[in-house]
Amino acid sequence: MITSKNIREAMGSAPTVSQLKAEILELIDEVLALNLTASLDEGSDVAWFVYAIAYDRTGLVIPAVGAGKCWAKFLARRQVWEGIFAQHGLVYHPRYTAGGTNFNRPEKVSRAIDLARQEQG
Repeated sequence: MITSKNIREAMGSAPTVSQLKAEILELIDEVLALNLTASLDEGSDVAWFVYAIAYDRTGLVIPAVGAGKCWAKFLARRQVWEGIFAQHGLVYHPRYTAGGTNFNRPEKVSRAIDLARQEQG
């Protein structure tokens, strides 16, 4: 069972209210566009941040109901990031992708690799 603690630990850095707000706005956009599949995905992302913030601020460990899709997406993306970092001789940690985990955006990959190089040498 996924819990708020699992999510927070997986993130590697403290979640912010601005991240939650961005996810809520994405959810609203998809709902207004009547895109059911994307709405469900964005709803899972919102749940992810709510649970992470709840644990981070209160230490409350609760089942992360509704965050399963986001958890699966996180695990899949983490595998890709680990491969990208391995190609550069680096070890991946979620703190390197705190600015976003979309590995299809070259600027996010460059930023993450640069952060890791600064830290790992």
